[in-house]
Amino acid sequence: MQDAFTRQPTRIRGSLLPDAAGRAAIQDDHRRRLEALARLGEAAVQCGLRADTDRDLVLLAEDEVILLEGAGPEWAALGAAIRAFRGLLAFCPLAHFGFPESEDSPLEEANPLMRHVGSGVEAWAFQASGDGSIYKFYRPREEKRIGSEFGFVRGDETLLSARAGLGDYRAS
Repeated sequence: MQDAFTRQPTRIRGSLLPDAAGRAAIQDDHRRRLEALARLGEAAVQCGLRADTDRDLVLLAEDEVILLEGAGPEWAALGAAIRAFRGLLAFCPLAHFGFPESEDSPLEEANPLMRHVGSGVEAWAFQASGDGSIYKFYRPREEKRIGSEFGFVRGDETLLSARAGLGDYRAS
C-alpha cells in the first residue's frame, strides 16, 4: 500500500491493522530510522557540528552540507548520513495534507482532506477523509522538542516515582 499524502509505502491504512508480520516490519522500520538518526548524529560530531536536539539533526540542510562534501571524507559521510536518514523518513510540508500554507496556525484551520479529531498537550490528531487513517502532528515545544517522555523510576520514599520530561524523536 502507498500512503495517500507522503506517497511512501505503508502498512497502515484506515482501520485495518497489520498482521503480525506487518507489525514486526513496522518495528524494524522504526529501528532502522533510529539507527540512521544515530549515524547522522555521529557524522555531525565528526564534522564538529553540535546538535542540541534531534530536531537540529533532522532539519540539517542537505544543500548546505553538499557544498562541503568535497572538503573531506567526514563531510561526505555527513551528506550520506543525511540522505540515508531522509530516505527512511518522509518530510512533507503541511500543504501536502491539505493545510493552508499562508496561515500562522495552519493546523487550526478547516481542511477538506483531514478532519480534526482531537488535540492534546503535545499533538493534534486528524483523520484522513479519504481512507480514515489517523495522522498525528506534533506541536513544536520549548527547546525545539516534540512529544513527551514518561516513565517510572524507583523512588526514595515510595516504591515508584513518575518522571516526565520533554521528548524527542527517539522517545516518541
